[in-house]
Amino acid sequence: MRGNFKLLFQAVKRGIPLPLKRLNNIRSLISIYNLVDFIIYYSEKQITDNQIILVADAEDVSLSELAKKICYYNSKQKYSARIFPLPVVMLKIIFTLFKRKDLIKKLLYSLQIDKKEQTKKYLWKSKFTLNEGIKKLYMKRNFDLVFCLLALFILLIPILIIYLLIKITSPGKALYWSKRIGKNNQIFLMPKFRSMYEETPELATDLLEDPQNYITKLGRFLRKTSLDEMPQIWNIIKGEMSFVGPRPALYNQHDLIKMRTEKNIHLLTPGLTGWAQVNGRDNISSIEKVNYDFEYLNKNSIYFDIKIIALTFFKVAKKEDIL
Repeated sequence: MRGNFKLLFQAVKRGIPLPLKRLNNIRSLISIYNLVDFIIYYSEKQITDNQIILVADAEDVSLSELAKKICYYNSKQKYSARIFPLPVVMLKIIFTLFKRKDLIKKLLYSLQIDKKEQTKKYLWKSKFTLNEGIKKLYMKRNFDLVFCLLALFILLIPILIIYLLIKITSPGKALYWSKRIGKNNQIFLMPKFRSMYEETPELATDLLEDPQNYITKLGRFLRKTSLDEMPQIWNIIKGEMSFVGPRPALYNQHDLIKMRTEKNIHLLTPGLTGWAQVNGRDNISSIEKVNYDFEYLNKNSIYFDIKIIALTFFKVAKKEDIL
């Protein structure tokens, strides 16, 4: 989401009071799930008329109702107290004083499309309701946060023990922070328990000439058991990563970043584990990784995430596919 729609989501999440109560500005929206469904439906029908088609969810909604729905599915308190009435005239005066007349039309008036064409001409109706579309936005994030709390409860003491062992067994910092490529190709810092010597070149493991020469004795154990990845719970809590998604590329893995961008994989939040990780991890090429990431993009669901997490535990237990 971008623009004013993104600003509304951010304002609701932060609990900022909004003067929307008296507005009856109805909006036509479409969730990504309904949009993809229409594209598939349209291509299967092999419709060849060359024209612009406007499609939308079945339900139109006002900004105030949308804010309440966002708040409800974001697990916040009731939002009725955070929406207050302000005369439309006052809002127009405020926008004018702040030299934002463009917002008068965008926020105060309705913006609807005629759905007759999509229902009568193309015989298509949206599969997902507005509530289902918003719920899907928060389902994965809530899943990540609950899983984080459970993981911290179980792993807090092992994390502290590993931190101390690294400090004792090899010189240098216990945590290694690397520049990684996140959602929308934004760079973020990702921590790992240091499993290599400090002078190791900043390259992907499979690109090192002889990776075993750079790995510490404790590091071999950490990598085989994937315990070196535990500090990334911090990135999941911050929202920079998810438990499941494409593994974040290093900032200098230009070919991998380019291939992912071409297939829209960069739109996904990177993960602690992923479909490529349970299908080969370090033993598959970048092209194969991208193909698995693209498959995950198309199959993305909570149930698929749970399957990948289960397979990850199985792979870690068998210590497979790790250099």
